[in-house]
Amino acid sequence: MRTYQVKQKFRLGGERFDIKDELGNVEYQVEGSFLKIPKTFTIYDKNGQEVSHIVKKQSAFFLSLWLS
Repeated sequence: MRTYQVKQKFRLGGERFDIKDELGNVEYQVEGSFLKIPKTFTIYDKNGQEVSHIVKKQSAFFLSLWLS
């Protein structure tokens, strides 16, 4: 099983996460909305190609994440 390290950076207008492998190489980058509802995250590979999109939907009773 591969292990990844996530480091979060805040910036004006959004969030950014670097996902690194065991050797510290950036494998993926995640950009998230800051004030947008529902909160969204887009995952890019090391070539800048979008590989996934996550939407965080929250209700009064539970939290769910939708991955596409």
